[in-house]
Amino acid sequence: MKKPLIINVTLIFILIAFAFMSLDDLHFLILIPFIFAAYPLENKIKNRFLVKLAEATPLLFFIFGIISSMQLFYLLTYLLAITLIIKFILYKKRRDYYEIFLVAIVIMLLSSVSTISISFGALLFLFLFFGALMLILAQFRENVPQLTFKFYTSLFLFSIFSFLFSFGLFFSFPRLSLGYMHGINIAPEKSAGFSKEVDVDNSSVDLNNSIIMRIVPDRKISSTIYLTGMHYIYFDGKRWLKLPVRKIFPDSSNHYGNCNTHKETIYLEPTGTDVLFGIDKFVGVYGEFLYLKRDTAGDFFTDMPYYKTIKYDAYSTIEKIPQGISSTKGNIPINIKNSYLAVPKMSDRFINLCKKITRGKTEYGKVQSVIQYLHSHCTYSLNPNASSIEDFVINGRKGYCEHFATAFVLMLRESGVPARLVSGFVTSEWNPVGNYFIVRAKDAHTWGEVYFPHYGWIRFDPTPAAQESKRSNFSLLLDSVKMSWYRNVITYDTSRQLGLLSSIGKATKSVSYGINNIFNFVKLFLREWKFIGLCIAILIILLIFIGKKPKKKIFNRILSLIGKDKKPYETLLEYAKRKNKYEMLKDLLYLYYVYRFSRKKVPVSKLAHLERSIAERIR
Repeated sequence: MKKPLIINVTLIFILIAFAFMSLDDLHFLILIPFIFAAYPLENKIKNRFLVKLAEATPLLFFIFGIISSMQLFYLLTYLLAITLIIKFILYKKRRDYYEIFLVAIVIMLLSSVSTISISFGALLFLFLFFGALMLILAQFRENVPQLTFKFYTSLFLFSIFSFLFSFGLFFSFPRLSLGYMHGINIAPEKSAGFSKEVDVDNSSVDLNNSIIMRIVPDRKISSTIYLTGMHYIYFDGKRWLKLPVRKIFPDSSNHYGNCNTHKETIYLEPTGTDVLFGIDKFVGVYGEFLYLKRDTAGDFFTDMPYYKTIKYDAYSTIEKIPQGISSTKGNIPINIKNSYLAVPKMSDRFINLCKKITRGKTEYGKVQSVIQYLHSHCTYSLNPNASSIEDFVINGRKGYCEHFATAFVLMLRESGVPARLVSGFVTSEWNPVGNYFIVRAKDAHTWGEVYFPHYGWIRFDPTPAAQESKRSNFSLLLDSVKMSWYRNVITYDTSRQLGLLSSIGKATKSVSYGINNIFNFVKLFLREWKFIGLCIAILIILLIFIGKKPKKKIFNRILSLIGKDKKPYETLLEYAKRKNKYEMLKDLLYLYYVYRFSRKKVPVSKLAHLERSIAERIR
């Protein structure tokens, strides 16, 4: 038997709700077969016990989720999905459709909190269209009237208007600068690309091409950029130790640190860490955070990891190696010596090798000698075979950037040169469509910084350069569309809103200026009396020939044929019946009603001809 239209529309509406859920996690697509399996059972369960069991299913699932310690987001989302399926199966009254609609709204709101997908906008439009259609169909208790193409067109236009109105509210409603929402960690295993833990072992590394961040610079950068995340000072022989952090609060303009340098706008994807990144010497942050944290090396951290895309401005400087650094001399401050010359207990063989490589050379010469040794004796590989840093350096083992950078720092420290480890990202992938840099998970990198008197910390990368892969122009075009979604929707904040209002104000001012010029132009013509006289003459002619509206004139003519005592509450038809002139005037009344209330075209000449013939019969 063919299902009613409202059942099919409700099924589509529930599928749209499930699509919202899949934006957060594709695992929710498993619900789609269940709703299709429930389709033949719709309104077929009559047994009272089975009905009660079905109604109790959401409660039973909730108890099971609590006992099994299911993650709250998954528990709530699956609970809502099961409720939709049960409501769809059981016999439905009008209020049940309303409840399905409300549950779907809750699912959509959950999705908006935890998703950053550009598909959300398309699903929102479908949600408006089919949600409105379902609620309209639910108003008919029995048979639904035949829906015309005109009805669907009107509903489609209504959905477009509602969609645009929603976006208008989104962009115009005052933004509250209470800090970014952290999002919901629904799939922590997906967070990849950067780790605060820097361990030197022989575990393999898999490259991940997922995008971690996008960087919009305020200056031309033609070279490879290094994005600083964390500095490390102390190494215990196996891993680099993290530094203690403290809370810092913004000034009145939401600035942290030194914000008088160059600025890059960074759109940071969920990384599973609380680290903020900036180019090279990262010294300041602007963003709508409640507060930040900062360690003793000057690195910035959020209050907790974010699981939504956030936008912030990173203030930093890109500095190349100074020309006079090769011959620089000077005293190293005592605090630098105490912190950045510390090494764990190393073998005599390692110590003697370091001294042999750097003997009799300047600080800069020692740096170059260590880099040259690592390039010539060690091999870059994502599948390392070194059991330790000493094994990597002495026996020329395979390793990746963490092995090279750690060996570089320790060898320089053994040679009396202060050095430290830095972790972050390095990239040169430029999107010419959107004019921004792309940073991927595979771009995670570690390198070293060396302290030189009079110059401070200078970056050196001891890891051999790897071959870069190029991206197709089509993929870059798609990513620029996604970036536009992030810029204009996901990270839309107070500063963007104020900028938009300022732009609208400038545009309005330009329009006002243009209108003012038009009025001035008209004033010049009005000064001529001939022009004013011509306008008055045209107006008089129009008043004479147009006169009253045709519909009003026809109404008055028909009224004069019936009589002069029409009651205010009577229609022409009722008035004609009361005056016993309906049979005589019914043809004229029919034509008038078609002409007045229908879109069918009735020539005025035909009405006038019928009116004259009736008037002659009356006389």
